[in-house]
Amino acid sequence: MKATKLVTAFGLTAIAMAVSTSSHAVDLVKSDDLTFNLNGDIDLKFIQTTSGSDPSETTLETNFDDIDFDFKMKIDDSLSFLASADLTVESDDGDSAESASTFAGFKYNDVTVTAGYREDAIDPLGIDTFEIASLGRASGEQDGSGTVFGQTVVVEYDHDDFEIVASHTQIEDTTTVQRSALYGKTKVGDFQIEAGIGKETDADDTATVNFWQAQVEYFTGSFTLGALYSSLSADESGTDYDSTGLEFNVNYEVSDKLDVYAGYETIDNGISGTDNYSGMGIGARYAFSKLVKLYVEAGTEDGTYLKAKGTGVSTSTKDDAKILGMLLSIDF
Repeated sequence: MKATKLVTAFGLTAIAMAVSTSSHAVDLVKSDDLTFNLNGDIDLKFIQTTSGSDPSETTLETNFDDIDFDFKMKIDDSLSFLASADLTVESDDGDSAESASTFAGFKYNDVTVTAGYREDAIDPLGIDTFEIASLGRASGEQDGSGTVFGQTVVVEYDHDDFEIVASHTQIEDTTTVQRSALYGKTKVGDFQIEAGIGKETDADDTATVNFWQAQVEYFTGSFTLGALYSSLSADESGTDYDSTGLEFNVNYEVSDKLDVYAGYETIDNGISGTDNYSGMGIGARYAFSKLVKLYVEAGTEDGTYLKAKGTGVSTSTKDDAKILGMLLSIDF
């Protein structure tokens, strides 16, 4: 049976307000020593999905997403105090609001130290440009709990074309799972190289997860080419699991307003008697302006991939799942 979820009046009103916005980010306070600004985006999404022999499902939703409040106070030429809060409001048969991150810290020259409720150091990894299709599992499902929020301490060094980030996280909704991660990025000519490594452990010895990923992107003319390799190993109560993944992505800039892109990924789940996972997708992104973009995407995925976390190991299976969708994204 087809299921339809309708956009709420709040979402439509928010979109109308955002269209009238003329510049990205709103400076609530701005001076030489103090900055407090607001930015975010509103997403209007239409999606049709099918899985195996199940009937298709149609979804229409509005997300008032990534509403960021950023505060920066300059102490002197070398030292600044920083604070940030991120709020997400979603419309899906009713409105809901949640805080995605709240943290504070300081920046001293090229070193930034923050602490609070936020994502960890390995979060930037992943080469796919997809907003609707479910590509990116070879990176997102191959790093333990994935893009997880918790009580996190982050130390970052960023200078010219070199960046390194280290973090330690107490995983949300658990009292025993700890996660440490290290991430690095550099640029060499037309190449951008990124890598990350991490470990997730449970004090009750439920599971231990180790993971690492490396990716490279090559920028040449109107083309951007990307490749990623990921490796995950887990030990749950004496049982070992190993999984590896590959991602490939290509983006072509047709014009200043139009990009087209495609991606393919595969995961060797290391589990006998199951089909390995694969996914692919194509898409186009059209920029009406710097603030308003339209995405059209189609994708398919099939097979089984590993979900290994400090809380335990499980699997997830996609049965010839297909997705077709459109997304109107409005920044402010």
